[in-house]
Amino acid sequence: MSKIKIYILPALLFLSACSQNKYGAGNSVRLARAGNAYLTLEEALETIPAYMMREDSIQAIQTFTKEWVEQKLLLQKAQKSHLADKENIQRKLQNARERVLKNALRQLLLSEFDAKTTVSDAEALRYYRNNREQFILQERYVQFRHVSTANYKYARAARSELLSGKQWPEVANLFSEDAEQRIKQSQKYWPQSMVLNDLPVLKQYIADLDSGQISPVRQLKGKYHFVQLTGSRAAGKAAKPAWIMDQLKEWIMLEKKRQFFKSYVKNLYLKAKKDNDIEFYDVLNLNETQTDTT
Repeated sequence: MSKIKIYILPALLFLSACSQNKYGAGNSVRLARAGNAYLTLEEALETIPAYMMREDSIQAIQTFTKEWVEQKLLLQKAQKSHLADKENIQRKLQNARERVLKNALRQLLLSEFDAKTTVSDAEALRYYRNNREQFILQERYVQFRHVSTANYKYARAARSELLSGKQWPEVANLFSEDAEQRIKQSQKYWPQSMVLNDLPVLKQYIADLDSGQISPVRQLKGKYHFVQLTGSRAAGKAAKPAWIMDQLKEWIMLEKKRQFFKSYVKNLYLKAKKDNDIEFYDVLNLNETQTDTT
């Protein structure tokens, strides 16, 4: 262990509580050393998943640091054992290097293609019409409004305002908690099985209400709630294009990328053939005796 020195700095209690964006290029706070290799805080923050940092940043950094040291020790031991000099290992390393380079080229080409290629609404709608049978709903979809507040009077007032025809965004902003989220939620259609699973009473109202109807105010989990069904579409019908416009464009873009790369490889092959950069040797044209022997 004489060649390993782990630095757990008291300053990490402050540093790890800060946003990763605060640590830009040039940060050289060292977390660990294994032989001649050093791990910096910047490298750790770039590698550790964000969700782990949110759960326990100090623990995440310490765990990552220990694993980094262990992996470096294994690598250093492999290097000292001269494993890279073995012929079979050299082949594997070469294959891995070639695979990384090919993937890097593919990503570069697709990134450039993506930057200059778009999918229009008209193109997405045309794809939808040509493949309408693929978008048949397997369950009922619903569109709804949900008011949640700790104040019973606010809930009653919000319900009355909606019944009187007042605009929903105004009602949500005046009376509901998480108004921005509630408004955004109400703009989409959702599979009925996915809505309000944490509030089964309201979920049942959604299943029973007709379009435009509003449920009674209910006290649930310390808050006052009600829902209004604003639209629904039965199972067996096709999803409306507006519901899945983003997904449609994503699917079309993926297909365009696939076709682009396929065409790129074909053109690369044809150019190499034209330039006499490739050649095939007819080693498979064996006579019958050789084939039988084989």
